[in-house]
Amino acid sequence: MAAPLTDTGSQDTTSMRGTADRAPVVELLGLPGAGKSTIAASLVAGLRASNMDVLTTEDFVAWLAARSRLEKIGILVRSLPRALLKLWRALLFASSLRPFGSCPMVRVALIPFLTYCFDRYLHLHKHSVVVMDQANMQLVWSMGAYAASYQAPTLERLCCATRGQTPRLYAFIAVSPDVVAERIRQRPSNLSRFDRESEFVLRGALKASAMLMDDIARFLVWNDEKVMVLDATASIESNAQALLEAVCATLEEQAEHPSYPDGCKPC
Repeated sequence: MAAPLTDTGSQDTTSMRGTADRAPVVELLGLPGAGKSTIAASLVAGLRASNMDVLTTEDFVAWLAARSRLEKIGILVRSLPRALLKLWRALLFASSLRPFGSCPMVRVALIPFLTYCFDRYLHLHKHSVVVMDQANMQLVWSMGAYAASYQAPTLERLCCATRGQTPRLYAFIAVSPDVVAERIRQRPSNLSRFDRESEFVLRGALKASAMLMDDIARFLVWNDEKVMVLDATASIESNAQALLEAVCATLEEQAEHPSYPDGCKPC
């Protein structure tokens, strides 16, 4: 596995690629307890205070739940060759995880299903800023969250296939495993797999998960995605403000360059 990220400043690492008619999509990345949901809520409040149309993870979940089974199947069928490629790359990554079998097969199957449903959702809501604290890259991370090791090339290929057809602003929340372990123990939620673990198992799993999350962020940078690194020890307000400014800057840039190339580069 590659070494952890060393850039922990709250700054852009690349320039965003996008379209003039596609509002920014913000994906937050981070370990459980890093503050994804809290920062996302603060960002959404700031965007709405600026009179922007904003959609969230909860909106996507509600939209997906309202689709019929036939409609969901149709979304996959229309993109079947690429969906099969995503599934194949997810299988290759899952097979490289050690201990073998640490990733449930249902999480492998969710890769093509959820990523293409999300692409469809974004296509229908082009003019809304979409803020997701659980999205494509977080789904990739969840596959190997309990793995002690994996093959980095299979992870990079899966990240490349899963990142989506629309441009993203990734907000990677840098935080130590010890800090998130303490936060998980203090929060009342019992929804995450990590919430139910013993102290010993939790700290071991988080150390491995942190390496995986660092690698995902690094591969996004290598593939010319826009990645902001946020400090989990900074205030929620300051992190949300940094993201708000990045979203506004992206909107201004798109307005100034209406001929921006569409979509992501092939991988």
